[in-house]
Amino acid sequence: MSDRDALEAAVVAHPAQDAPRLALADWLDDHGTADDRLRATFIRGQIDAFRKNEVNNYNFEMPNHRQLALGAQVNDLLTRGVWGEPHVPDGLGYKIPRSRLALLEIRNRSRSHRCVWRRGFPDEVGCPARVWFFGADRWLAAHPIRRATVTVPGGVVAYFTEREGDRVTFTPYNGTWLKFPRFQCTVSQRLVDELTGHPDANEVLFHLALTQTFAGVEFVLRGRNAYQHYTAEGRRA
Repeated sequence: MSDRDALEAAVVAHPAQDAPRLALADWLDDHGTADDRLRATFIRGQIDAFRKNEVNNYNFEMPNHRQLALGAQVNDLLTRGVWGEPHVPDGLGYKIPRSRLALLEIRNRSRSHRCVWRRGFPDEVGCPARVWFFGADRWLAAHPIRRATVTVPGGVVAYFTEREGDRVTFTPYNGTWLKFPRFQCTVSQRLVDELTGHPDANEVLFHLALTQTFAGVEFVLRGRNAYQHYTAEGRRA
């Protein structure tokens, strides 16, 4: 693992702390490219803005020399970040705001892809499910993402995989792109009984598989809500 990888891992491991983020910013300043140094400035600037907003409860605008914000090609969400001056359109034509850096939200033109940056790193993302699956492992290794909003794929079906005592494992699969070997959920027999014949059974199992496969991330299924009534143990009280 490189020094940069280790510093990014520390940010992911301690998402509530600013110190690992600032340590990475220092490393980017000392060892990175011009784009890396711009990112270091962004990390410090957004942390500073967050602290000012939190303590003083007002919208803090960065001094001119630090009015730097992130431009991102959000069709690939996080893996092809582009750093640029404020108000310079990125590759998708999205204009970057100059102020209110404490929370920076970027969307693509179709608004199907969304990324919210807090304290210098992606905090929330929104995208189609297939995009999440293609990029999630890379993103989660480098960024402390705590929330993801994904679109339920059409035709998803949860197949019975195995049973061990009172625990039943399912593999959600839609026959085309969702070929993710560890994408499974293990639930109680009580939940299986409650979902038998339920029209939203596959949606519930899909959401449970997301939360179990990508532990630590809160998932919201865009435009759906049946899954909110269930846990792996059964219907919520």
